[in-house]
Amino acid sequence: MKRIAIATALPALIAVLGLSACSGAMSGADCKQCGEIASIEARKVEGEASPMAAVAGAIIGGVAGNQVGSGSGKDAATAAGAVGGAVAGKEVSEETAAHTVYDVTVDMRQGGERELTVASRAGLSVGQEVRVTDDRIEPM
Repeated sequence: MKRIAIATALPALIAVLGLSACSGAMSGADCKQCGEIASIEARKVEGEASPMAAVAGAIIGGVAGNQVGSGSGKDAATAAGAVGGAVAGKEVSEETAAHTVYDVTVDMRQGGERELTVASRAGLSVGQEVRVTDDRIEPM
């Protein structure tokens, strides 16, 4: 009778031990690409000015400057308007093209840390478990 009990209990014990070993692997305990988000910092990235914005600004500024004064004063106002319009067009274009990125620091389970820059922090929070693959962060 004891042999039957042992013979029946042994496969069950092996199955339980096998499943608990698998659950550790499934949880990512040995995952070399896994870690925890330590920080997320927003950073503004300057945009690049479009050359067309400066040209358009120069034209508009020149036309506006041409409406002021007469004779040589009109020429000076036209030139000043063109220069001012070009500068303003460049600034507006740069500001419009600026955007925010997020610098994410991940403390890796196997030691060290990874720093990545992502376009959106949607779905990410400090303390969250993640997997880092190449330059991507995947929530676990």
